[in-house]
Amino acid sequence: TVRAAAAQAAAPEPDDEGASTRAAAQAADQRRALAAAGAAAAFVSARFGLAADHAADWLNEARHGHDTPPAHDDAPDPNAIGAEPAGQSPELHEAPHRHDAPPDPTAASPEPAGQSPELHEAPHRHDAPPDPTAASPEPAGQSPGLHEAPHRHVAPPDPAAANTEPAERGTGLHEARHHHDDRHVCAADEVADAHRMLAAVRWSLGDAAGHRRSLDRAAAAGGSAASCARQRVAEVERVLRAEGPRAALPLAEAAVAAAERAGVGVAGASVTLGTALALSGSHERGAALLRAARQIAGREHDPVAIGRAVHALVAVSLPRLGEVLGWRLYDEAMATIGRYGLEFCAGSTTSLGVAHAVRVGDLARAEALVWSRLPIEGDPVERVRFIAHAGLLALERGDDPLAVRMLARADAEGRDSGLVRVLRVAVAARGVHPADPAETLRECVGRCSPGRLAEAARWALHGGVPAATVEEHVAERPARLRLLLAVFAGRDAEAVALLPEVLDDGSQGRNVAEFPPAGQKSDMSWRGAPDMSHEHDADGRPEDAAVHTAVAHALVRLGRAGEARRHAERAVALLAHWPGWRLAEAETLLHSLRAGGDLTARELEVLGCLAAGMTNQQVASSLGISIRTVAVHVSNLLRKTGAASRTEAALWAVRHRLAPER
Repeated sequence: TVRAAAAQAAAPEPDDEGASTRAAAQAADQRRALAAAGAAAAFVSARFGLAADHAADWLNEARHGHDTPPAHDDAPDPNAIGAEPAGQSPELHEAPHRHDAPPDPTAASPEPAGQSPELHEAPHRHDAPPDPTAASPEPAGQSPGLHEAPHRHVAPPDPAAANTEPAERGTGLHEARHHHDDRHVCAADEVADAHRMLAAVRWSLGDAAGHRRSLDRAAAAGGSAASCARQRVAEVERVLRAEGPRAALPLAEAAVAAAERAGVGVAGASVTLGTALALSGSHERGAALLRAARQIAGREHDPVAIGRAVHALVAVSLPRLGEVLGWRLYDEAMATIGRYGLEFCAGSTTSLGVAHAVRVGDLARAEALVWSRLPIEGDPVERVRFIAHAGLLALERGDDPLAVRMLARADAEGRDSGLVRVLRVAVAARGVHPADPAETLRECVGRCSPGRLAEAARWALHGGVPAATVEEHVAERPARLRLLLAVFAGRDAEAVALLPEVLDDGSQGRNVAEFPPAGQKSDMSWRGAPDMSHEHDADGRPEDAAVHTAVAHALVRLGRAGEARRHAERAVALLAHWPGWRLAEAETLLHSLRAGGDLTARELEVLGCLAAGMTNQQVASSLGISIRTVAVHVSNLLRKTGAASRTEAALWAVRHRLAPER
């Protein structure tokens, strides 16, 4: 900005109409360059509102500066929210469109003072290389790279030539026509690039419909082969977010080829292709391509593509890594983001770190990451997710009042999010909110992805919602949820049979992104790399411990107390760094199993009858045994449970889910 102002101040006053036209064109070029650079810089620093303002200014300048009518009847919205096409370097918007007015053949003065030489570089040199033998001076104000070899070499005048003037006049008309066509393509390129910038900012701010609308306008603007290649990259990113990696894979391959043919940066297209490969089952190939794309983006000086590559690599690799290697990858990614100032992807990458902390069962680190990012998060979509994370982690620890405040704060943001809906179900299930947990679960149906809905269903079960009600609302049930439903419904043998499937599913890694109902923004960042943690951030050691605890209860009811004790011990070990209600429940069960010893199947049946309030005579009639045998079983139950009376034994059974509460 300072250089542009200094150049304008130092420029001489125009002394003729041609110089005035050239000065006006130069000023328009500078305004477009500043708007484009401002939009890119604001976007990278996650100042999306400012990026939207600069992009709207850029769009206006691109339309009016080139005297190009709008591609659509509606005027550009200055409050539009959009962003630069993923992977596109800010440099792509600077030099390509610096075409001045047609040259004035009478002007002999050199280029106007103060004009930056960078404004006339090589983006549109479609002709042959310049002829070094050409001796004629450059017409004032004309870019030295636009029409060099075809029209610059004029043969020395031949005295014998009878009619050279008409030929020279014809050459001038051809030059003017070529210059006009080039300006038209240049204008279309800038309009399309500005629309793509708006599209990306719209996505970052959660406006999926506006994102689609801006992409459509960019496509309608047309432009050069380079602009069309950038459009293909942006469209493939949209397909990856909305339809999944398998649908995006062939389109991503075509986008990389188109970028190579057009001679534009291939880093952005390579990031999308690598992400699609990693999520389609070719993880090693995809991860290798993402690492290569990161290097290519560095050479192309493309900070957006660098951020996309770093984020995507963490997203597709972190769920596959253990605790130590996972934290190493995450720390390296955050160091890169900090070194380049890539605030636009810092929040979503931090969310991946929160998910990793949940997976490895480190509640303290998960909370530390959330609260270190929440006060400074500029992305409104990510900010709502951090608020919901803070509320859910507070519930895990047992800080119910904080969870209620976080739910109120999330509602005040006014953004519908699957994670916020899960928090609403969880708060209602804990009994610290007036909402009915069954009703809040029903409201999640059709509005949350399958992963989020299953997470909400697990909270509802823990809150006392009947298993039949949950089964009625949740049609798609993963193995983990089916096991919990079986336990809470009393189908103990079915639950135990499902355990190997649940454990095998967890050992395979959770590297499949899910996609929400149409019309909603998925839990994926605008960069095209899915934040799979948003779909599976509850699947980890805490939920594994919940499964082991539930199976332990089922085994106790089946009379297999020895196996139940081993599962209870496993649950306590998994929750070593996860204090809260889950750990308290597992420890209580383990203590009762250690204190009470093994209960036989018949003793469990008698215990259930005692919890139902039956007398010895009624127990004998119900089980078909003698009263004396019932008395022996009752005596054994009192000894194993440490109860002093039949009533205490019944309460012990209810507390350990060995009998229904009455």
